[in-house]
Amino acid sequence: MDYISVYNDNWHNIGGENILNKRYLLYGLGITNKAIKNYFDKEEIEYLIYCDDTTNDTQLAKIILNKIDIIVKSPGIKFDTAFLRVAEALNKKIVSDIELYCQFFKPTDMVLVTGSVGKTTIATLISRMLSIKEEFKDKLVGNIGLPTFTLASKKSSCLVVEASSFMLHYTYKTKPHVMVIPNIIKHHIDYHKTYNSYIKDKLKIIRNMNHYDYVVYNKEDVILDEIISKMSNVNKISYSLNEKNANCYFDNNYIMYNNEKLIDIKEVKKSELHNIEDYMASICVAKIYDIKKNHINEVIEHFDGLKYRFEMVYHTNDLIIINDSKSTTPYASLAGAKSIKNNFNSYYKVLIVGGIMKENYYCLAKQCDFIDEVYTYGTSRNELAEVFSNNLVKVFDTLEEVIEKLPLKKPLLILFSPSCVSYDQYSSYIERGSEFNELIKRHYNL
Repeated sequence: MDYISVYNDNWHNIGGENILNKRYLLYGLGITNKAIKNYFDKEEIEYLIYCDDTTNDTQLAKIILNKIDIIVKSPGIKFDTAFLRVAEALNKKIVSDIELYCQFFKPTDMVLVTGSVGKTTIATLISRMLSIKEEFKDKLVGNIGLPTFTLASKKSSCLVVEASSFMLHYTYKTKPHVMVIPNIIKHHIDYHKTYNSYIKDKLKIIRNMNHYDYVVYNKEDVILDEIISKMSNVNKISYSLNEKNANCYFDNNYIMYNNEKLIDIKEVKKSELHNIEDYMASICVAKIYDIKKNHINEVIEHFDGLKYRFEMVYHTNDLIIINDSKSTTPYASLAGAKSIKNNFNSYYKVLIVGGIMKENYYCLAKQCDFIDEVYTYGTSRNELAEVFSNNLVKVFDTLEEVIEKLPLKKPLLILFSPSCVSYDQYSSYIERGSEFNELIKRHYNL
């Protein structure tokens, strides 16, 4: 058990938030709470650190909790630990880092991107489009890997936040000026317990917004369209690949916004359908901020994609290798699977999946009948093999074994889209993606 006490005598008013007599506990010490710790140390704010999320010692929990007023929960810790149950029984306030940031600094111009799939790409594109405005330069934070409190020293009022459902669960007053929601899929039920709870956490901060604010959403998501179309407290901007009654839509290879041609998709580097949807979401936000067409087009035309997100590692007439390690759910992998179905019909196709299963994978398997072989590995390799039983399946312990046994077909397409979290064999999807690239280089002498 880790239990660290840090006491200081100097207290401050920050951003109008009176923190006099407020005592904080940082629950967990991942990168998010480390950033808060650094800020607290600099400002000499009193806090405790508690890192044990397995103990059932309620008496110890009560002793610790009686020393503090506010808990800042690390995003990776589940909502139903014994410690949090005791905290809730004692009516202790539990907040996320984004909630704490908003209460301290009260940002006036925040773009918040959430959703189940695609939010990292959308947040990145929005940040690049808005960076032409000085106040939005280097202001992309959140689930993308840069904690919100890295901006605390600047007390930034303008920021772009990629927000997971874990971050949004403990929010109360967080109020974005623009909220972007590309989709809402049954996801993270091991945390949220029910789909309705997950939806509630994703959408609840819209109630804090008003008629000066905007919600940007994918009109083709039936659940989102049904919920958001009925809202009257915010401005609604929609986008769609197929529905021409959306504000932003796709027509004859052009992305259109309010019937104006913006960009010919033949001019961009990444033209897969899921990327086009991400472009449209970011365009909607850029239009809110009056970003000029030429800058919007420049950002999209030069967008190479994100590392390990449908990354084209190698491409010849005989061999295509795609690293989609960032796909940690079947829904994320589905976008890549659809793309290769639409664009690479003549290739012999191999899908590599593996890691730790957390979702319903039959939605992906049903869409992969065109895949010639499925290779599974890792902790859930046998369960995944069962899910893909309608395909030709080969089962391995490790990713290295998978690469060693790749078929000698020509032309061959290899899609590494694990669909699972990586923690059985890797520290993150980044380490997993890097390992895949190294294994491929050695195997094919690239």
